[in-house]
Amino acid sequence: MPSLSPERISKFEMRITCCAPAALSAAKRRIEALTVWLLAQWLARQQEGKQVARDE
Repeated sequence: MPSLSPERISKFEMRITCCAPAALSAAKRRIEALTVWLLAQWLARQQEGKQVARDE
């Protein structure tokens, strides 16, 4: 399947690819996993920002 050109976001490289449709339950698990990961990344960035502000 074709893959669009990668995009770098910070240290992460993102690629969008096409695949066969997944069962609804599998899609929901993927959405939940991605949501948890994104939230964890956001919270880590927030903590980094607070620590930098305290150090200044």
